[in-house]
Amino acid sequence: GLVALTRSSSVVRQDAPCDAELSNSRREQVVRIWAASQTVGHKMTKATASRRDPANAVRIGVPHTPLSDLYYRLMSREWRWLLGGLTLGYLGINAVFGALYAVDPNGFNGAERLGWIEGFYFSVQTFATIGYGTVSPRSVYANMLVTIEALAGILYTAIATGLVFAKFSQPSARVLFTEPMVIGKRHGLPVLQFRMANARGNPLLEASVRLVMLKTETTAEGHTLRRLYDLKLDRSSNPLFALSWLVMHVIAEDSRWSAKRPRAWRRTM
Repeated sequence: GLVALTRSSSVVRQDAPCDAELSNSRREQVVRIWAASQTVGHKMTKATASRRDPANAVRIGVPHTPLSDLYYRLMSREWRWLLGGLTLGYLGINAVFGALYAVDPNGFNGAERLGWIEGFYFSVQTFATIGYGTVSPRSVYANMLVTIEALAGILYTAIATGLVFAKFSQPSARVLFTEPMVIGKRHGLPVLQFRMANARGNPLLEASVRLVMLKTETTAEGHTLRRLYDLKLDRSSNPLFALSWLVMHVIAEDSRWSAKRPRAWRRTM
């Protein structure tokens, strides 16, 4: 489903008439809601958003095992990180085997004395199972290295193929959201609304959306908590989301945004 989460949402009224004028006017109230960090009415900067990203949190007491999350890190990074890591791994493995082949320079047929460069190229041919046949192992040491590298090449090819296929086959939806959310009147009731659009153009079947409000509350004991509240939508599912979708939340009596408290729209929620 599609999830829209308003983080520390603050409401700022721009060019809106005063409350006395609103009672005599049928003009639509336009309220802009921006994601705010600590100051009401200001956009969250990139530096603040980076600091508040859960991925950048410092976890105390958790064992540091980067290799155990290697698959997740490669899948969550961009393509350049995955392809770059696979390329560096490929070159590094062949460089190591090239150095090991150079330990026994006279243990190969077709080469008078195998150096590191010749060993590197021979390692590439063995690792990728090319097998030109110009150079072949002769000694026991060289044949053992070829056996080990052949197995390493099969495993590396299988891992690289699985990573590339898994990342390429990850489904992703391209949905655009209007940056400001607006509050207007429909059927005499204030309605919080924003619009979504399917940027890809392909029909999304049985699409669903949730609107969650993140609110900072203080308990009777003086503890400050951040609570999540689901806002009831006029329509939370769409059988065919092909173009655009207007998401609306009626600010009724049972809403967290009560219609009887218009001043609360100006405070940080």
